[in-house]
Amino acid sequence: MMEEALGQSDVSKDHYEESFDVYGFCHSQHDSLQGDDDMLRIKVRKNEQDALRVLHEMDAQHRLQWEVLWSQHVGTRHLPRTTHLKQLIRKGIPRQYRPEMWKWIIKDTLKESYQPGMYAELMKKHVDQTSIALNQIELDLYRTLPTHKHYKADGEWINKLRRVLVAFSWYDTSIGYCQGLNRLAAIALLFLDEEHAFWCLVTIIHHHLPRDYYDRSLLGSQADQRVLKDILKERAPALTQHLSNCE
Repeated sequence: MMEEALGQSDVSKDHYEESFDVYGFCHSQHDSLQGDDDMLRIKVRKNEQDALRVLHEMDAQHRLQWEVLWSQHVGTRHLPRTTHLKQLIRKGIPRQYRPEMWKWIIKDTLKESYQPGMYAELMKKHVDQTSIALNQIELDLYRTLPTHKHYKADGEWINKLRRVLVAFSWYDTSIGYCQGLNRLAAIALLFLDEEHAFWCLVTIIHHHLPRDYYDRSLLGSQADQRVLKDILKERAPALTQHLSNCE
């Protein structure tokens, strides 16, 4: 995306390598740095490195608190909703605990709506049917995370993403499929199996976002964009003017 934005998609392979972080996201590395465009690359790379450092250097005390919490509740069905837990989550969930924490949050949010096995049942029930959303899903699959090592080419990860999105289209026929759901499902699949990624999608769409956020009108999404535009105008007038000049 950086290459396309800077009009540099034909950068020589001699000066370009791909490296992937622990989550499979691609980070560009260039041997030769010149001009304003490359200064932008340097800043982007520095931000990437800072983010990774925060991820890997979570302080030892915080990790210890997670280890204690986990040891106390391992094997239990629920974690207690406490201020301490909220603080731990907001400071960051260590990578090894994320899959189980996401599952717990999903089940705790959905409560009776969570039905283990429904994902497989949906796929089995509609095995010989074609979702009306399938055409749009197919268009979006390969542009979901195009530089991610799992989603950049056809393979099992693309198949998993397709199945989760199709299952959701059968589960909520009022939405079916809407652009943006593909990214949510793709990120969930980095931590969760297909069934839990499906329920993660249900949790976000039905419990954490306004109902009109991912419907055909995209009204909630459009409202958020208007709010962002107003905030930018108030807090960053120079940037707002720049964006306006660039149309």
